[in-house]
Amino acid sequence: MDKVTTADFAPSYLPQTPYPNRRSSFILDPNSQDQKRAMAKANLTLADGTTVAISGSAEEVAKLLERFSGAGSRPHGSGTKRKPTSGSQSKKKAAGPIAHILALRDDKFFKTRQTLPDIQKKLEEGGHIYAQSSLSPALVRLVRRRELRRIKDKKGWVYVS
Repeated sequence: MDKVTTADFAPSYLPQTPYPNRRSSFILDPNSQDQKRAMAKANLTLADGTTVAISGSAEEVAKLLERFSGAGSRPHGSGTKRKPTSGSQSKKKAAGPIAHILALRDDKFFKTRQTLPDIQKKLEEGGHIYAQSSLSPALVRLVRRRELRRIKDKKGWVYVS
């Protein structure tokens, strides 16, 4: 097999040096009008998410795109966009204290009067641990939205639906 050097991959308009085995075997002049016209650029995203920027002659870029296009990669801006699958982009429900309190309301937990510690214990039973200082503002917001009612009792505030 023939020995391949970097000079074999250098475009013909680049000057060759007498050191073909060195990586810098040709010199690029960024101001050269021939190079600006002859340079083609492409961005490629590999299957693992790595983005590769390719620049060179149109022929070189086309060969590289052809080589990697079969390996599960796609060029940027090619007009092909991924379509979301039906189950992968499902909307998540809010999982904060307000959503959990509303779930308790839907389960008729607030049919009777409930204090803040009662609400906290019921949420803990469901695996949702919140400090009372986090639940209190959430309950006030729900009262302002008129999703719950709040009544002053001997012990403090009680919440009902």
